[in-house]
Amino acid sequence: MRDSARVLRRATVAANAAAVAVFFSAGVHAEEGSRYRPTDGSKTLLLLPAALESKTATFFEEGSADSVARRAEEYTDLARRSSDARYFGRAQALITPWLNRPDLPPRLLVAAADLAQQRHEFIHSRQLLDRALAAEPRNAGARLMRANLGLLAGDFAAARADCLAVIQADALPGTICLASALTGPGSLERAHGLLAALDCSAPGAAAYSHWRVLTQADLALRAGDTDAAVQFLERARTLDPAHEETRVRLAAALLERGESARALALVDGPNVSAALLVARIRAASLIGDAVATAARREFDALLTIGLRRGTGTHFREEGELALYVDGNSVRALELARRNFAAQKDTPDLRLLVEAAIAAHDQAALAFAREWLASSGFEDRVALERLREAGA
Repeated sequence: MRDSARVLRRATVAANAAAVAVFFSAGVHAEEGSRYRPTDGSKTLLLLPAALESKTATFFEEGSADSVARRAEEYTDLARRSSDARYFGRAQALITPWLNRPDLPPRLLVAAADLAQQRHEFIHSRQLLDRALAAEPRNAGARLMRANLGLLAGDFAAARADCLAVIQADALPGTICLASALTGPGSLERAHGLLAALDCSAPGAAAYSHWRVLTQADLALRAGDTDAAVQFLERARTLDPAHEETRVRLAAALLERGESARALALVDGPNVSAALLVARIRAASLIGDAVATAARREFDALLTIGLRRGTGTHFREEGELALYVDGNSVRALELARRNFAAQKDTPDLRLLVEAAIAAHDQAALAFAREWLASSGFEDRVALERLREAGA
């Protein structure tokens, strides 16, 4: 269960954004801006953390499936903590030689699914998790990672089924998961009630505190209470100061309140991802800071390198730049549509709605309104914006 809890925290808190609405998934795509080529073999290219340094000598040696999975998990965790995508590559290199084997153990399948989710290969990730759960139905980490994929796809019934299966074994993470998967009128209040009833002093509760607070922040945003969302996000940042999604969400909320300088300070620093760069560009542009130009160059370089490596798309981030910085509503809506086809987190819905409003696109407005009605997803801010636009 300890291993399952670790996989759970990695799957739901990282990928995905305010919660297992975590809805995030999507992972870190940090890339280097320019390639350094050493002039001789004595140059240092990379300093590994001590915990991983000893593994480099046997990196390509074949070990047991369990040891390969464990090392891949360590590299994946390190990639997320450091925003350095090279560690994702190391994890994938460890796992790839095993993927064609028919008898992969669940732990290796879950590690591979986590990497596939990070690359936005959501269908492939779900297939790997299906295989893991067929072999080990009580694997809580796999259940919750699959629930996260259901949330991203807007398949809330499937997500709830996985959350409820986890509750039978471990009520705390299963309940946090379920709070994100509730739909229909009054679902925000019901979700808040579930989270408020949790015993945060219970053994093991601290391990899930960050995820729980992120979930509460997402619920507050969807209810239209930006001030409460900021308070929750600030608490989440206290619990995990380096967590990327927390910083991105908090920066967006601060921008909504007109606090551009605070938002800019929040997303400053090296090894930034696409999402952090976009937040930096938006904040700097609003206050006329020259850092916006440098950040835009860095973002463009990241896109180029990502395309060359095949490490995934950045439709949400490109759409936000097109809408909020470039003022190109047509381009923003095109990107928002492509993004929403793949993932349906709260920021993805908000981008689609705002781009459709800016572009005066009635078909897109109607689509967003119909999706809210058919899915039961409760976002009162998005719904009110659609009503104001006549949808």
